[in-house]
Amino acid sequence: MLAGGQALRHLSTASHNQTVCGPAVKLLLIHYGLESRKIEGSGPKNKNILKSDVMKIVEAEKLKPVTNQVHAPKETHIEKKSIEKKSDIFGGNNRSLRHHQDIPLSNIRSVIAKRLTASKQQIPHEYQGVDVRIDDILELREKLKNSGTAVSLNDFIIKAAALALRSVPTVNVRWTPEGIVRLGSVDISVAVATPTGLITPIVENADVLGVLAISSKVKLLSGLARESKLKPEQFQGGSFTISNLGMFGSVSNFTAIINPPQCAILTIGGTRTEVHKEMSPPLLAGSLLRPFTSSAYFSGLRNAHFLASVPMKKRGVEGTLPKDYFDNKTVVVYFSAGWCGSCKFLTPKIKKFYNAVKESEAGKNLEIVWVSKDKEAAHQEEYYEKNLPDWPYIPFGDENIQKLAEKYKAVVIPVLKLVDSEGNVAHDRVRADVEAGIKADPVKTMEEWKKILKQ
Repeated sequence: MLAGGQALRHLSTASHNQTVCGPAVKLLLIHYGLESRKIEGSGPKNKNILKSDVMKIVEAEKLKPVTNQVHAPKETHIEKKSIEKKSDIFGGNNRSLRHHQDIPLSNIRSVIAKRLTASKQQIPHEYQGVDVRIDDILELREKLKNSGTAVSLNDFIIKAAALALRSVPTVNVRWTPEGIVRLGSVDISVAVATPTGLITPIVENADVLGVLAISSKVKLLSGLARESKLKPEQFQGGSFTISNLGMFGSVSNFTAIINPPQCAILTIGGTRTEVHKEMSPPLLAGSLLRPFTSSAYFSGLRNAHFLASVPMKKRGVEGTLPKDYFDNKTVVVYFSAGWCGSCKFLTPKIKKFYNAVKESEAGKNLEIVWVSKDKEAAHQEEYYEKNLPDWPYIPFGDENIQKLAEKYKAVVIPVLKLVDSEGNVAHDRVRADVEAGIKADPVKTMEEWKKILKQ
C-alpha cells in the first residue's frame, strides 16, 4: 500500500510513462504522423520526449509532413463513440460543424444595420428606467376580453406614450442638421419583427385615437409589414418608437438604439408580480413592468422642468399653466392644508418672506408651489382664496399630489422643500431659513438658496 503522495506520483508516472512530452513536441508528432510510444525520450523528466528526439527520427527516416490526413496518437485510447457523445452534448454531431450556410443581406437589413450603427456612434444615448404598476390596466383589459373585445397591453402602452408626448411636447420632436423640429402630431412607430428584418410602421395621431382604434391600426399595419406590403409613408417618419419584448417573459428590461431622425425610443420588458405593503389591502400582489427610454442629449429635453407634466393652476390664469412656466425658476414646494394648525402659523411667515424677496434680483423668479393636503375640493379652494397669494397649486384630486407627497415624504405637514429642475431636494431646511430670514435678511437667504442650486 502506497502513501497518498507516493500513490499520486506512481499513478502519474504509470499513466504518462510512454507519452510524456510538451505541446511543441506533440505538434511535431502530429505534423509528421508519428506515435510517441515508438520514440525513446532523452529528457530529464522520466525520459520525456524532446524535440531533438523527434527530429532525429525525422532526419533518419527522411520523413515529410503529413498533409492530407492527420491521425490522433493511438495511445490516447479515446473511443469514437465517446467523442460523438460529447459532441452531441455541446452542440450536435461533429459533421454538422463542418458545414455552414452564407445568407446574403437583404436591402432592408443592410439599411437598418448602417443606420443604427451610425445612430449608436453619432448620437449620445441616455438610458432611464422606471417601475410602473399596471394592475388597473390589466383589470380593464380582462373586462374588455370578457365582453368580447381583445386588446393587448401594448395597445394601452402606445396610448399612454402618445398622451405623454402630447403633454411634454419637448420630446415629440425630430432632429435635423438645422435644428430640432417640434411636431404638430403624435405619430408612434411600433417595432414589428418580419422575415426580412425589423420594421417600424407608424400609428398616426395616436394621442387622439382610442385604445380600440389603436389596436385595429396596429393589427392592420403589422399584417402589411409581415407581407412586405407597407407603403413608404406608413413606416418612414414618426416621432417616437416603442419596442416591446414583453411577450418573452424572461426579458425583464432592455435598451435600444434611437431610430433617427427621432430623438427617443421606449422599450418594454415583461411584467412581474411583487408584494407591496402600501397597497390596499396590505400585502396584495401587484403587477409591474419596467419601461426603459433611450433618449438623445439635446437641450429641449434636458432642460424640461420636472413640473412641466404636472397640471398647475394659479389665481388670475385661465386653465392650467404652460409647460415651460417653471423654466429658470427657483421652486419651493409647500405641503399644507386648511385643517393643519401648524400650517396656519407658518403660512403667514412664508408670505412675508415671499413678499420681501419678490422684488429683489435674487428672488424675482421665486415660485412657491402649494400642494394641498385638504380632504375636499371646497376646503382647498377656500383656504387658497383666503390665505394664499397667487402661488401655483395642483388641483384637488390630481394624482400628482400623492406622488409628490410620497416623493418628498410629506407625511406630517407642513413641509417645505427647495428643489432643482429635475425634482431633487436641494435643501430641506427651508422652514428654518424662512423663520430666521424674516427676522434678519430674507434677500441674503434667497441668495444662499441660489448658490445651493448651482452646486
